[in-house]
Amino acid sequence: MPRQVTRSQRDRDGIWHLVGARFDLDGTLVDTAPLHVRAEREALSYLGVGNLSSDHPDTFGMGLEPGTEALARHYDLGSAQD
Repeated sequence: MPRQVTRSQRDRDGIWHLVGARFDLDGTLVDTAPLHVRAEREALSYLGVGNLSSDHPDTFGMGLEPGTEALARHYDLGSAQD
């Protein structure tokens, strides 16, 4: 008979069984803003944008598609759909 999992724990095979999960979408538990900024800069660098303009758009919290479109328009990179 399978063992009942009452909290997050590993079974005999080393597999984790989780009873719940927490999502931190507003940065209360972990400040992820620096990671978003870094990822955005790395992506822009990959696309040839070495220096951010002084009027660089604030895309944090916009969502993936609106933020990508704003950056594509601002840096004349074409449509994010291309």
